[in-house]
Amino acid sequence: MELTIDQALQQGIAAHKEGNLQNAEKLYRAILTSQPNHPDANHNLGVIAVSVKKSDAALPLFKIALEANPNVEQFWLSYIDALITGKQFSNASQVLEQAKNHGVGRKKLDALAALLSYTTRIAVDDSKSPPQEQLNMLLAHYQNGRLRDAENLAASITQEYPDHPFGWKALGAVLGQLGRNLEAVNAIQTAVTLSPQDAISHNNLGNTLAELGRLEEAEASYRQAIGLKLDYVEAHGNLGITLKELGRLEEAEASYRQAIKLKLDYVEAHSNLGNTLQELGRLEEAESSYGQAIKLQPDYAEAYSNLGSTLQKLGRLEDAEANYRRAIASKPNLAEAYLNLARVLYGNGFRDLALKRVEQANNIDPQLKPARLLLHVLKSRTSRENNRIASVETRKINAAMDLDASPLILNRVVEAELLGSIYGMSSKELDDTSDARYGNGICSPDFNLFKDSSPIIQKVAEDLTKIMMEAVQSEIFIFDSFYNILGAGGGSTPHMHLGNIDIDIGLNIGKQKYSLVYYLDVGDQNCSEPGVLKLYDPAEDILPCDGMITIISASRKHSAVYNGKTDRVMIGVNFYSI
Repeated sequence: MELTIDQALQQGIAAHKEGNLQNAEKLYRAILTSQPNHPDANHNLGVIAVSVKKSDAALPLFKIALEANPNVEQFWLSYIDALITGKQFSNASQVLEQAKNHGVGRKKLDALAALLSYTTRIAVDDSKSPPQEQLNMLLAHYQNGRLRDAENLAASITQEYPDHPFGWKALGAVLGQLGRNLEAVNAIQTAVTLSPQDAISHNNLGNTLAELGRLEEAEASYRQAIGLKLDYVEAHGNLGITLKELGRLEEAEASYRQAIKLKLDYVEAHSNLGNTLQELGRLEEAESSYGQAIKLQPDYAEAYSNLGSTLQKLGRLEDAEANYRRAIASKPNLAEAYLNLARVLYGNGFRDLALKRVEQANNIDPQLKPARLLLHVLKSRTSRENNRIASVETRKINAAMDLDASPLILNRVVEAELLGSIYGMSSKELDDTSDARYGNGICSPDFNLFKDSSPIIQKVAEDLTKIMMEAVQSEIFIFDSFYNILGAGGGSTPHMHLGNIDIDIGLNIGKQKYSLVYYLDVGDQNCSEPGVLKLYDPAEDILPCDGMITIISASRKHSAVYNGKTDRVMIGVNFYSI
């Protein structure tokens, strides 16, 4: 019985996996007799050729496969790898650029780019360079997700050839994939030291530093990469992301625009530019940037969702809803799109549907704070409406009105071990934050202090929760919890604690949000700027003391400046009445 093309292919793949290369090759060639441009048969035949060290024979097969179906990522990777092995460096570089435009995974391409960069220099001193076979095996481990094998081989290469950067670069990439970013930084920094003119290493170092929240160092690495290679598109894009996270939006915009100038079809840069323009309040320009990203990549779910947010702010709710639905159609597990759709539905009066969409967002991503918040708020509102408990709402409104007019000031004794626990935690520099904090000092690396499992932190969380519930006379939802340690010159600019979801008129939950600060150590108050808590509208100055707790409405603007000789330590909480 004669085999169909599909049957022959499946049998060829099975033989290939079993190591029966002769039979697999026979089946693949039989397919090509009937269909000379069959992509899978050409590609798999090329893989066999590479495995028996016949890269020259593999190249035309990989090229045919790629031309027949450029949407298969592995075809690109196999072709580029074979070009590098065959020392066709110029062609490999060109195909690498083409692969970027077809959406091939950036990290896999970065690994190939690093191999290409290294291999072009390898002939300088072959006696002190890792064998090409080792490099190919390392790349194969990395691309196929065998990260432990890749780590072991990369570590072995760094031990045997410690003065060559490729092993260190590869080790850094693998450690980064494994989430061991501190170790990755050390490896990549070694690669940079050994090869200071390698722009790719500087860019990779920037990526790893950014993952660790060391944004100013990441910025410096990206700028170094750009200095070495002015047209380094990805470095311009990464620099833009870092500058945005640092709150330097105009500079971020400039970096994104430079990246787009160098590569007009840089989809991520168009979308990121839209995010920046949206934060700058230039909504029509943001709409245009998202539209360009979607034009280049019609299934770009995040761009649809962000475009929806922009249109919602512009008051075009119908268009916003349509884009949220397009985002969900393109990516059914995009929690933010369900959350944003719920906001529109709720504002349009479809409260039951809104609750269902919030539940979907929460099921997809239980760590998405706005979804968890909105789930609590909508369930609580639904319960009150069903049970008609108006008195509870009245008490909440009265409490909110009191806190709007004046702060609630209380006191709690500060345990000595609490201060020690705070100082022992991981931290980030105040100047590495993108919010109102600035200057000399450190703070929580995230806003989840109360998730720390130490008994003293859990005790403080429990006590403060009781205080907050009594203050607003209801159950509460803690959105943020964090610590700040201010040194001389540390402080915060005038700001409030309302986010996008809080100013959504349809939801109207901003009135349910409050901010607490608990002063563990007020530091040196015999100085020109003793850290007075300045409140605005109406103006009020409060000089804190150790153990003082202050609760205000999150909509009330406030600031502080500290210039003492010893540290000022505090805990902050943003929470909602439910």
